[in-house]
Amino acid sequence: MLISIHDRTLERVGFLSNDDSESPDFKDDNFHRYLAQGTSTFDFTVNKIKNGVVQDYVQLLNEHAYFSFQYEGEDFLFDSVIVEEDDDKMTFNCLTLNLEMRNEQVKELKNTATHNIQWYFDQMGLINFAKITLGINEVSSYTRVINYDGEDTKLSRLISVIQNFDGEFEFVTKLKRDGTLDNITLNIYKKNDNGDIQGVGQNRNDVLLSFGDNISGVSRKVEKAQIFNSIYVTGKDGLSWKDSAWSVSNSEGQEEFYKRAGESYAKAPLSAQMFPSQLQSASGDIYTNKDESTEYTTVNAMWGYALSFLRANAYQKITYEVTATSNLTVSSTGDGTPLHIGDTVRIQDKNFIDSDGNVGLFLSARVSELEISFTNPTSNKITFSNYIKLKSEVSDDLTARMQEIINANTPYRSDITSTNGLQFKNGTGTTTLGAHIYFGSDTTETIADSYEWLKDGTVVANAQTITVDAQGVTDKAVYSFKATIAGKVVASQSVTITNVNDGAKGAQGPQGPQGNTGATGPQGPTGPSGVDGDPGKIVSETEPTTRFKGLTWKYSGTADLTASDGTVIKPNIEYYYNGTHWMINFVEANQIKVNDLSAISGTYTNGSIKNVTIDGSVTSTILIEKKHILFTFSDSSQNTTNTLELDSQQGYANTFVDSNSGRTRTVQANFQGFFTSDTDGPSAQLTPYGVYVTNGLQTTTVSLGSGINATLAKIGQMCQISINSNSSNVPAGNGVALSGNIPAGWRPAIGTPFEVMLYSGTTFQRPLHITIGTDGKLSIVNASASSYWCFGGTVYMLA
Repeated sequence: MLISIHDRTLERVGFLSNDDSESPDFKDDNFHRYLAQGTSTFDFTVNKIKNGVVQDYVQLLNEHAYFSFQYEGEDFLFDSVIVEEDDDKMTFNCLTLNLEMRNEQVKELKNTATHNIQWYFDQMGLINFAKITLGINEVSSYTRVINYDGEDTKLSRLISVIQNFDGEFEFVTKLKRDGTLDNITLNIYKKNDNGDIQGVGQNRNDVLLSFGDNISGVSRKVEKAQIFNSIYVTGKDGLSWKDSAWSVSNSEGQEEFYKRAGESYAKAPLSAQMFPSQLQSASGDIYTNKDESTEYTTVNAMWGYALSFLRANAYQKITYEVTATSNLTVSSTGDGTPLHIGDTVRIQDKNFIDSDGNVGLFLSARVSELEISFTNPTSNKITFSNYIKLKSEVSDDLTARMQEIINANTPYRSDITSTNGLQFKNGTGTTTLGAHIYFGSDTTETIADSYEWLKDGTVVANAQTITVDAQGVTDKAVYSFKATIAGKVVASQSVTITNVNDGAKGAQGPQGPQGNTGATGPQGPTGPSGVDGDPGKIVSETEPTTRFKGLTWKYSGTADLTASDGTVIKPNIEYYYNGTHWMINFVEANQIKVNDLSAISGTYTNGSIKNVTIDGSVTSTILIEKKHILFTFSDSSQNTTNTLELDSQQGYANTFVDSNSGRTRTVQANFQGFFTSDTDGPSAQLTPYGVYVTNGLQTTTVSLGSGINATLAKIGQMCQISINSNSSNVPAGNGVALSGNIPAGWRPAIGTPFEVMLYSGTTFQRPLHITIGTDGKLSIVNASASSYWCFGGTVYMLA
């Protein structure tokens, strides 16, 4: 690459070249072209010293120098804007365009009439005195009413005017043979509409960039924090469009945008179906509305504005970032021509699958920036913009196969409903059990090819529903079902039904109090002596003085006692006298024979333990059997039942049934995952395949004051806040409180600081520091009062 060095008069005085040993060389170069600003930058470094000696060419390299070169048949002339120098080297940061366009100011413009773009150029002297001529002008027939309140540079004002005319532009520099400037031509094109209008550059239908070939990476980001699918527009002096009508259909023939005659709002019906308003009106309005006042003087211009707004805001914002290989910037591609600024290309990456199951990401995009290094091509870079998702060109066979794989690995959710709870009483009543399955996170039930019901492991029916009679349930029975689709069992579920009987008749009560003592009768005659009785039992704190073999003594003292035979007697222990010594009176286990333990509350039979407690209207049952434990709590006055089950195979289940309302709430845990459901509300599942929640997400919008709004979305204990404004008047200070608060139920568990970005137009100004207190109040740290727009957000845990 040969680079010309010019003095302040643009006379060529030398060259930079890495191919000529007689010329100074350069390094660390970056030639950067920008589509939006129609300009370029060129940065490079030149060594001052060769062979230990400062070279004479250094006198040509200073802040007055200009540089030029030709690239891909175009001339480029640069002014050295920043020059940095040390003992060894000089670094230049250069810009195209002359100083007048970059630095000279233009004043405010007061205007009430509509004019074409040339009028504005002439009125503000934007190109007349800058050696710039107007070449191609595709917006020459357009007129606009434009006002400017303050001063600005000529370049900034030029860009603003062209954008107001829905245009985009390029500067074409032409140098004379001696290297001096011949002219700069300004070409204005209709703005690229991602359709038939290209704008700057060419539509390179010959180019298809692919991941793994000339694309090294693709990323995708989706945002849907602020969507509008309805807009009300008024024109200048209150001009109304109520009697007008328009309609626009998409490529599939569906009406995508319309405005009906007699109605006030233009609407995007497809967007409203995808993103309905969370707060519907009494009339069932699902649209999110926006009101705008404009200076347009015709209803067609108002419709054009509304259509542009809806296209930009009716759907989620999807941004892409594509990283191209470094050699793409200079390599021939497609029909053999390298890519230029503004060119539109197609990009394909097969490593994506969308929510409809389409395999592959297929985009069109424009070259918005080019970065080229003549000395280090590996640092070359292309930046794309104007991304549009196109219909995938991945084969239908591959798409179908991928969908088969996805469907085969998506689990079904199962559920059992009961018309009369899960507990009978005294062997009476019936209930109908229903088997239901749902594919993945679908809320619509899937009907299986067949259902199989089992009772305690034995098949009892092949139907979706089964009626259970209490007479068929002795104590409990486990009912389960299997659902089959295409010959494969895709889901199963089980419940335990119990029968609780009233308790048996109680034992005879204790003997009543003794009556009054009667008069003493006369003593009767002495009877014969009786036979010797069995050895007796004495309870005392002292050792019996009369001892005989077989005597039983229970020591009721509180401290150890040494008996007459030397035995140490322990308190509350029963002893047996064997004729010479006191012995502890043991009860041998082989002397006990038990048919049941009815003396103890509960029923114990064949390894099964059942306990029933009745307290008024409340019946409590505990059943322990083999691998199963069941706790039941029933209240007949409320007609409710709570059950808790533990089963070594089925897992854990906790159920509440209200037979009055038919409501059932269930929590289950087993090897398939964790499940919770409410027949009157949401349900949630945690499985190895993911988390499924219904009716979980909530959103709200809050005005924080100073023109700043916040959109909040929460699910569970997490909340996301998105800050945005169109034109904020943010006060200055450290810890200044905003007037709006975060409502209760949306506030953080701890004070949460974060930053949002302040912008003026598209230029970043500085961060704005915001802290949300646990009381919902927001405070800011702002260096100075500003009228910038801002956006940003964070995620925090709810209190």
